[in-house]
Amino acid sequence: MSKDEMVSLTTALLHADDRKFAILLHTEIFDKLPLQNQQDILQELENRQAKLDGRKPYKVVIQYLEDPRLQGQCCRNENGEDVLILNSQIFESKIGPVAPRVINTLLHEGRHAFQHESIFNDSDKVSFQQKLEWLAVLITYCEGNGDTFCLYAMQNIERDSRRFARKEMERINQYFTDL
Repeated sequence: MSKDEMVSLTTALLHADDRKFAILLHTEIFDKLPLQNQQDILQELENRQAKLDGRKPYKVVIQYLEDPRLQGQCCRNENGEDVLILNSQIFESKIGPVAPRVINTLLHEGRHAFQHESIFNDSDKVSFQQKLEWLAVLITYCEGNGDTFCLYAMQNIERDSRRFARKEMERINQYFTDL
């Protein structure tokens, strides 16, 4: 399939049902698309996940983050927009397929968006106890820099986000199995 045909396929499937949309997430398609098409697909994935979560979608931004271990961030940018930043180094890496790493990162950071929205907005998606636990971690949050990486990884909001992303990746991979 030529690059032009793949871009046309992307346009056709971008707003299709979940099963058809999942085709765009397959490594054989996603990794061969231009970066702008990849970003469009990731934004649509975030829009769909936000709808399922009952929260507003965050803007997906591909940006260079200096630390290559930092794959993404959920934050508010200088313009006051809520964004999910994906480290551009993931897209540039020649180590294995891009799609699974970048999609997993997006789902992980999207889960942080859900956690923040649940804590700070009136959400009934999680228990009051869970909100308190997440809030306590946010107050004492440990960044994953250098020697503190183990502490960072053990925080319950990070474990929850990894678990969520893994579960969603399994669901997406099931679409591929069913094809």
